[in-house]
Amino acid sequence: MRALKISFHSLLFLGFCSLSSWGQMGSIAGTVTDTSGAVVEGAEVTVRNLQSNALRNATTGATGAYSLPNLPVGAYEVNVSRASFKTFHAANVQVSVAQVLSLNVELEPGEVQEQVEVRADQAPPIDLDSAQVGNLVDQREIQALPLITRDPYSLVLLSPGTSQTDSSNGGFSINGARDRNNNFLLDGVDNNDTFVPGVPGGVLAANPDSTEEFRVITSNFNAEYGRNTGAIIDVVTKSGSNAFHGDVYEFGRWNGFGAPTVPLPVPSIPSPLRAGSPP
Repeated sequence: MRALKISFHSLLFLGFCSLSSWGQMGSIAGTVTDTSGAVVEGAEVTVRNLQSNALRNATTGATGAYSLPNLPVGAYEVNVSRASFKTFHAANVQVSVAQVLSLNVELEPGEVQEQVEVRADQAPPIDLDSAQVGNLVDQREIQALPLITRDPYSLVLLSPGTSQTDSSNGGFSINGARDRNNNFLLDGVDNNDTFVPGVPGGVLAANPDSTEEFRVITSNFNAEYGRNTGAIIDVVTKSGSNAFHGDVYEFGRWNGFGAPTVPLPVPSIPSPLRAGSPP
């Protein structure tokens, strides 16, 4: 019975990991053509994650199109090759959460051993394959902007059309919708509190040290999301890589180091700007 119990928990853990891995990530898609504008069929497209060295491959079809969905957030190296053409190489292509990065490739005649390098920033900064309207909050903004309560969800208010509600939920009204209509995702998995919808962070809250980035999709989101009519708030946590690394930090907010504040109407409720004394 003990062995059966361990096996069951192992399967449950693997099932959760599998569910998370198929969650909303990012994609690279585009069309491969030659210098005359004709589509190139049978071109091999390879992307390599620069952190984990994981490889993904795709082959262009009769229309010259390719698509690589469900890519973890991060930086990628992209190579496109075909016989009688020089190899296309992009060294540092950034893929963000809930993004379909459009990367159209033009192959030049030549030997496969020859290589044409392009800068990754030449990729269009807007999503050309989707009508979604959203705003990305990346790691730089999370680290640089002040977070008084250390809640990255407060940066949702950076997105156009968002405002803080005065309800007890403390949620967000986006484009005039109720805070209960927002859909929270964490690593692609449903993170909504079904008992109290609209609470920022849902069931499992995030913090600035574990959050990689998140996207707030305010309108025209794809049918794959469904569920709610408000906004999609898709959070991705930090993941590992092949390199050994870690963080060490200390965080403290003490009354002795804070400026005086206006007394609260109820003295027993502490201000979030001032939180206790040092140990």
